[in-house]
Amino acid sequence: MTFGSSDGPAQGRTLNVANTATKEIAMRATVGDRIVISGHRVGEPTRDCEVLEVRGADGAPPFVVRWGDNGHESLFFPGSDAAVEHYEHATAERSGR
Repeated sequence: MTFGSSDGPAQGRTLNVANTATKEIAMRATVGDRIVISGHRVGEPTRDCEVLEVRGADGAPPFVVRWGDNGHESLFFPGSDAAVEHYEHATAERSGR
Protein backbone atom coordinates (compact mmCIF):
# COMPACT_ATOMS: atom_id res chain seq x y z
CA MET A 1 0.00 0.00 0.00
CA THR A 2 1.29 3.46 -0.75
CA PHE A 3 0.27 6.53 1.19
CA GLY A 4 1.03 10.09 0.12
CA SER A 5 -0.42 13.28 -1.19
CA SER A 6 -2.95 13.02 -3.95
CA ASP A 7 -1.42 15.90 -5.91
CA GLY A 8 2.14 14.60 -6.29
CA PRO A 9 3.47 11.32 -7.68
CA ALA A 10 5.90 9.12 -5.72
CA GLN A 11 5.65 11.20 -2.57
CA GLY A 12 4.46 8.41 -0.35
CA ARG A 13 5.44 5.85 2.22
CA THR A 14 5.05 2.15 1.71
CA LEU A 15 3.36 0.09 4.39
CA ASN A 16 4.12 -3.60 4.37
CA VAL A 17 1.30 -5.64 5.78
CA ALA A 18 2.30 -9.15 6.76
CA ASN A 19 0.07 -11.96 5.64
CA THR A 20 -1.22 -13.61 8.78
CA ALA A 21 -2.75 -16.99 8.27
CA THR A 22 -4.94 -18.42 10.97
CA LYS A 23 -4.28 -22.01 11.81
CA GLU A 24 -7.41 -24.02 12.39
CA ILE A 25 -7.08 -26.57 15.13
CA ALA A 26 -9.27 -29.55 14.42
CA MET A 27 -11.14 -31.13 17.29
CA ARG A 28 -10.65 -34.88 17.59
CA ALA A 29 -12.54 -37.25 19.86
CA THR A 30 -13.11 -40.96 20.33
CA VAL A 31 -16.08 -42.89 21.67
CA GLY A 32 -16.31 -42.43 25.43
CA ASP A 33 -14.62 -39.00 25.50
CA ARG A 34 -16.35 -36.10 27.22
CA ILE A 35 -16.96 -32.74 25.54
CA VAL A 36 -17.37 -29.74 27.84
CA ILE A 37 -18.98 -26.45 26.80
CA SER A 38 -18.44 -23.57 29.20
CA GLY A 39 -21.25 -21.17 30.02
CA HIS A 40 -21.26 -18.00 27.92
CA ARG A 41 -22.65 -15.67 30.58
CA VAL A 42 -22.31 -15.31 34.32
CA GLY A 43 -24.49 -17.89 36.02
CA GLU A 44 -24.94 -20.01 32.90
CA PRO A 45 -24.04 -23.62 33.65
CA THR A 46 -21.33 -25.64 31.99
CA ARG A 47 -22.74 -28.41 29.79
CA ASP A 48 -21.11 -31.71 29.00
CA CYS A 49 -21.81 -34.68 26.80
CA GLU A 50 -20.40 -38.13 26.16
CA VAL A 51 -19.28 -39.06 22.64
CA LEU A 52 -21.29 -42.11 21.55
CA GLU A 53 -20.26 -42.17 17.88
CA VAL A 54 -17.78 -40.32 15.67
CA ARG A 55 -19.16 -39.56 12.22
CA GLY A 56 -16.21 -37.62 10.78
CA ALA A 57 -12.95 -38.99 9.43
CA ASP A 58 -10.09 -39.64 11.88
CA GLY A 59 -12.06 -38.61 14.96
CA ALA A 60 -13.34 -35.33 13.53
CA PRO A 61 -16.87 -33.93 13.99
CA PRO A 62 -19.75 -34.39 13.80
CA PHE A 63 -20.32 -36.54 16.87
CA VAL A 64 -23.37 -38.36 18.17
CA VAL A 65 -23.47 -37.40 21.84
CA ARG A 66 -25.54 -37.91 24.99
CA TRP A 67 -26.00 -34.72 27.03
CA GLY A 68 -25.27 -35.07 30.75
CA ASP A 69 -27.97 -32.69 31.96
CA ASN A 70 -30.96 -34.32 30.28
CA GLY A 71 -29.81 -37.59 28.62
CA HIS A 72 -30.86 -36.33 25.16
CA GLU A 73 -28.90 -37.81 22.24
CA SER A 74 -28.09 -35.60 19.27
CA LEU A 75 -25.73 -34.95 16.39
CA PHE A 76 -23.25 -32.32 17.58
CA PHE A 77 -20.94 -30.00 15.64
CA PRO A 78 -18.79 -28.40 18.37
CA GLY A 79 -17.87 -24.74 18.27
CA SER A 80 -14.79 -22.93 19.53
CA ASP A 81 -16.20 -22.93 23.08
CA ALA A 82 -16.04 -26.74 23.33
CA ALA A 83 -13.16 -28.76 24.76
CA VAL A 84 -12.57 -32.51 24.60
CA GLU A 85 -11.56 -34.41 27.71
CA HIS A 86 -9.85 -37.55 26.45
CA TYR A 87 -10.04 -40.62 28.63
CA GLU A 88 -7.69 -43.55 28.60
CA HIS A 89 -9.74 -46.40 27.27
CA ALA A 90 -8.72 -49.33 29.46
CA THR A 91 -8.04 -52.64 27.82
CA ALA A 92 -8.29 -56.03 29.49
CA GLU A 93 -4.47 -56.23 29.63
CA ARG A 94 -3.98 -52.88 31.40
CA SER A 95 -6.79 -53.45 33.87
CA GLY A 96 -5.40 -56.85 34.85
CA ARG A 97 -8.44 -58.83 33.79
